[in-house]
Amino acid sequence: MMPPKELYERMAIDRSPYIDRAEDSAKFTIPALMPPAYTSADNKHHEKLYQPYQSLGARGVNSLAANLLMSLLPPTQSFFRLVIEESAKASLQDPAVISEVERNLSNIEQIVQKEIEIQSYRPPIHEALRLLVVTGNALIHIDNAGGMRTFRMDNYVIKRRPNGKPVKIIIKEQVHLEALDEEVAAIVQSDASSDRLVDLYTCILYQHDTKKYLVYQHVEKTIIPGSDVTYKEDELPYIALRFTRVDGEDYGRSFVEEHIGDIRSLEGLSQAILEGSAASAKVLFLVSPNGTTKAKSLAQSANGAIVQGSANDVSVLQVNKHADMSVALSTIAEIKERLGKAFMITSDLFRQAERVTATEIQAIIRQVEKTLGGLYSLLSSEFQLPLIKMLLKNLQKRKEIPKLPKEVHPTIIVGVDAIGRAAELEKLDALLAGMGQLFGPEALGQYINVNEYISRRATALGVPVEGLVKTPEELQQEQQQAMMQQAMMQGMQRGGQRQQPPQPPQPQGA
Repeated sequence: MMPPKELYERMAIDRSPYIDRAEDSAKFTIPALMPPAYTSADNKHHEKLYQPYQSLGARGVNSLAANLLMSLLPPTQSFFRLVIEESAKASLQDPAVISEVERNLSNIEQIVQKEIEIQSYRPPIHEALRLLVVTGNALIHIDNAGGMRTFRMDNYVIKRRPNGKPVKIIIKEQVHLEALDEEVAAIVQSDASSDRLVDLYTCILYQHDTKKYLVYQHVEKTIIPGSDVTYKEDELPYIALRFTRVDGEDYGRSFVEEHIGDIRSLEGLSQAILEGSAASAKVLFLVSPNGTTKAKSLAQSANGAIVQGSANDVSVLQVNKHADMSVALSTIAEIKERLGKAFMITSDLFRQAERVTATEIQAIIRQVEKTLGGLYSLLSSEFQLPLIKMLLKNLQKRKEIPKLPKEVHPTIIVGVDAIGRAAELEKLDALLAGMGQLFGPEALGQYINVNEYISRRATALGVPVEGLVKTPEELQQEQQQAMMQQAMMQGMQRGGQRQQPPQPPQPQGA
């Protein structure tokens, strides 16, 4: 087998074009997400990064990454459900047993959601999403203790199978020798200083014969003892993410790369406007060399002073480029509008008017989310499902949850599923509004099953109805109790009228 260092350098050649595009995309948005390649590690942290002339690129990246994070990991609800296969559910037969099993699965979902909050997964996931938007690639690692790390694409190389799953991943890190275990440091260290940097390689190799992944670490031509671990295919703690999937390519393409034309144009026009504005703001007084006004007297005189001279001898230098700069400003406004909608910047999504209705706002947001439906599908299969499976496996190892049977599997309920439920909600409301116009609001109860409508609307909104909406049995029971109470009240009133003695007649003069 080829040493990890040589294999990494060979695979890095195929990665070079993607690195160049990633650096170009980061240059005009957030340069720190993918700084330029350095010739040595010594000046890595002292290199001055490029400073863009506009901030819309950074705003767009942060806005899109935040919206993706809220969609993929909503803070107020679980983003997945543990579903029982229909065949297994049919074998249970007893509705009470099925309800008990679903309650237990719901408790497990809450434990997983709590694990995400306890381990603080949102910051590294948000960083991975920003890398995806700018560079198109990111690698996430979840260790045995539950901690999460995010790697940039210049720290790893990858080779994928035709189905997109990795067949080979090599991570390269530079660590201080003193940060390694004493046993490893004793093997590596000779006469060198303990604070020197060493290259640590983590190799993830897919073994076709066993259908498993072999993971081990390598440093200074030495395999770290005890670092080799074998994982099943669906339990690998390394998740290689892509923003877009292109058949035949091991790396993904970024969202910024798709809009790099507008971003480059905005950068150039912003630079031109800034430099032109600085030139226009400069004030220069010109004094005629043949005039009677002396430049020295004009420069040294105080405000309000009286000097000898002629006003015709003095003029002010003007650029007179207002018309040309107006064209550039109008072009910038058009580019900002396009990029604002593409990056889901909320303030740039809506038209500038006195009255913008809430319905119009919701329609625009749903339309923008639909454009990201393909991204949601890719992240659901390559990020959310592997994340859930790893979290369930770690919690089972710590014996915080029981081992789940093979008939139970996780299903993602956000992202594309949420878009589908929003479309279903629109259809339900349109149906109800149309029937109301046809039959009238009062006659809707004759044609609509109210309980079924409430159930479908709650499902479209993602709101659990258990314990919230009354069942038909509960409504019938309440109606019977109300009828019984009414009958008892009427009986008591009739009984009281029979027991009341007749009143004597009143005298006529009273």
